[in-house]
Amino acid sequence: MKTFLYRGSYTSEAWAKLVQDPKDLADVLTPSIESLGGKVVACYLSVIDNDAVGFVQFPDDISATSWVMLIRAQEYIKSALILPLISTEEGKKSMEKARTMIPPSPSSG
Repeated sequence: MKTFLYRGSYTSEAWAKLVQDPKDLADVLTPSIESLGGKVVACYLSVIDNDAVGFVQFPDDISATSWVMLIRAQEYIKSALILPLISTEEGKKSMEKARTMIPPSPSSG
């Protein structure tokens, strides 16, 4: 499973409904994520820039992209994005591979 960072913001109307009928946002997101074979790793609230921040996993990029498209289509969502993450082990492998590459030259092409 691939891990993604999720960041999202809700409309003022959505917050008004949540204040009247409080919900755990992880519980709200979980069914849509699981319907695509994914899972919620962690979900947090933030009062600075994004309302919700979390880590989610999906079996592939298509599932992750489909989920964020579904979320963005909801009228109570102001913004939503996902960023693919790699493990530190994958990062090390990327560094090793980068070390063997030939950098692009501004004069070529």
